[in-house]
Amino acid sequence: MINFFRKTRRKLADDNKFFKYSRYAIGEILLVVIGILIALSINNWNQVQSNKQLERNYLKNFQLDLKTDSLCIARNYETLDNEKKVGLKLINKLLDSHPSCCQDSIKTAIANSSFLWWAIHHVRSKATFNEIVSSGNLRLISNSNLRVAIIEYYAYWDHAYERQEQRKSNYANLTYKLFDLETKEDNAEWFYKMLRQNNAELEFKKEFRHEVRYA
Repeated sequence: MINFFRKTRRKLADDNKFFKYSRYAIGEILLVVIGILIALSINNWNQVQSNKQLERNYLKNFQLDLKTDSLCIARNYETLDNEKKVGLKLINKLLDSHPSCCQDSIKTAIANSSFLWWAIHHVRSKATFNEIVSSGNLRLISNSNLRVAIIEYYAYWDHAYERQEQRKSNYANLTYKLFDLETKEDNAEWFYKMLRQNNAELEFKKEFRHEVRYA
């Protein structure tokens, strides 16, 4: 196209020798400007397509991360309902001086009752979000409502787990400290004996009540 303009401009310039060189110079400037505009339009189009592809890649990765989060949350809450709460109920009966409620599997109850259900915070999938924020590419999410929703989702979980960390008890650490889960003993008498030996009856009850409150 530029060659066509150049031939046409040269023919017009030759028709009038007086303006030949000025027309030739102006023509060269116009051709360069036209070439720049064409190049810019091509570059802009390529950049737009590249951004759209990058946006699609981000959205696909967000889908994978959210699916992983959903599965992780489901597993943790299933464990919370099926194991942790059952263990807490059994330990509660023991603390209420009902040793006959369970003469075995005490260690299992202790382990389940101390399950750290907020540990999901440490396995959530934030790789895509961290990358898109640090690279400044969050603007590539063209749907503003979706962009806000993504930001609010990660902000909500960060806030929720920050509050949970502040409220959590020392129950899990205390159980690991007081009870040797590798021992062969596994009955109510062993449970009471370990509390007495460590002079930890009051401390254990306090942390246990706190744990039950937020379980």
